[in-house]
This record gives sequence, structure tokens and C-alpha cells, in this order.
Amino acid sequence: MAMRATIWLAAFHEAAAAGTSFVFTFAPEATVDPGLIEQMCEAVYSQNGRVHFVEFLCSESEVLKRPGNESRGQFGKLVDVDLYVEIARKGGFSFPPLPEPLLRIDTERCSAHEAADQIESALARN
Repeated sequence: MAMRATIWLAAFHEAAAAGTSFVFTFAPEATVDPGLIEQMCEAVYSQNGRVHFVEFLCSESEVLKRPGNESRGQFGKLVDVDLYVEIARKGGFSFPPLPEPLLRIDTERCSAHEAADQIESALARN
């Protein structure tokens, strides 16, 4: 887990130093030190950059359907519903609240392309 944190933080420092924008997706879970989020943001703020949080929403019933999607395995994502339920039961997805998002998107009500359009519009307004 320490290596993951080191890589994530390095990516933020490098992008901020280069003035490069990027998208970082994060599914909150208990193995991540909550302080890492602030450290990554500070890496950007230290270079006068901006961080925008976008929250993706999904009902628990939909979450339980998704591990069965074939495409998840290609990306090393969790594919076992029973394992997901066990991890959740043990608090594996517990995480303190993240900063207020610029935008909340219900992923059950729009496609990935529509979500990207919503994000692009929200960033253009901000």
C-alpha cells in the first residue's frame, strides 16, 4: 500500500510541476490513508493548480450487479460479488468524506460519454 501511495503522490507532484492537467479516479476504501488525499491536493495547490472533485453515485443494488460485467476483469477490478459483500461487511469501503464535489453524477442515469460531457461543462463554468 505504501508503494501505491508513493506512486499516486509522485504523479500529482510531477503533473503539477509540469502544469499538466489529468484525471485521477479513486474509489474510497479503507486501505488508503485519508491524509493522502490532502497531500495530493497540496501537491497541486503548491504549484497554483486547482483540484476539482467529481462524485459518481450508484445504488447498492447496481453495485452488486457490476462485478459480473466481463470488462471488469480486463482492468483488474473486483469481479466476485460475494467477495465484495464480505469486504463491505468488514468495513473495507469505509472512508471519511471527501471534499465537496464540483459535480455529482448518477452513473445509473447516464452513459460514460454523457458523464464526460457533464464534467467538461462543469469545468468550463468553473
